[in-house]
Amino acid sequence: EALSSSMCANYPLVLQGLELPRSVVQSGVRRGDAVLEFTLQPSGQPTDFVVLRSSSRELAAQAVRALEDLKCAPSARPRQVRVPVSFKID
Repeated sequence: EALSSSMCANYPLVLQGLELPRSVVQSGVRRGDAVLEFTLQPSGQPTDFVVLRSSSRELAAQAVRALEDLKCAPSARPRQVRVPVSFKID
């Protein structure tokens, strides 16, 4: 299931403006991406993150940290969610 702002109201804000970690920028990288899958618990808490693909380990870790801040609506059952995350330098 794709993540949407109807599921997690702050979803756009959490992902908006994600910047590359300094260690990645110093290596000359200007863009990056990751695809993560996780479980939204009935309480709305995101858990059990799995990195399906990532440009680097640092980007994956930063994406998980950002998605841990999601504020999601409660639901009747756990849901598996997949989300692409993009990083850039402004």
